[in-house]
Amino acid sequence: MLISFNFLFLALAGSSGDIVLTQTPESLAVSPGDTVTIRCKTSSSVTASSSGNHYLNWYQQKPGQTPKLLIYAASTLQSGVPDRFSGSGSSTDFTLTISRVEADDAGDYYCQQGYDTPWTVLELSLKEVWTHFWKIGPFAALSQTGSGNMTGAGGKQQGMDPPL
Repeated sequence: MLISFNFLFLALAGSSGDIVLTQTPESLAVSPGDTVTIRCKTSSSVTASSSGNHYLNWYQQKPGQTPKLLIYAASTLQSGVPDRFSGSGSSTDFTLTISRVEADDAGDYYCQQGYDTPWTVLELSLKEVWTHFWKIGPFAALSQTGSGNMTGAGGKQQGMDPPL
């Protein structure tokens, strides 16, 4: 039995100074029990030099559902997420690892940087249109502005606080 994964990424689009994220691989088929590694690279550091906080989050989305936060601040597991999921990395290079993959893990995965605004979602292969709003931090919310594009409003996301 093969499990299909689609990997999406969030990017800042607009001026030349915006942070851009690239994520690999774009898609992957694995078998139950395998280990999956997803990499996310940012065009500039999303680690605060003063605090050492990492402003990088990982989400999972299943068909017909809103995105679910898996990992925040690069490596902190969100409450209720199985410890088969883990995150690591700093500065510009981050990794999401899913150990002992289960069939229920199939879905869309994407990384999100909260270091700077504006935040825009750039989709690769999202199958359903996002028609909802969801909060990604105490000071910012993403809202749909068009097909596949979402813009952020508010201040810098706190790297050590999970989105509410």
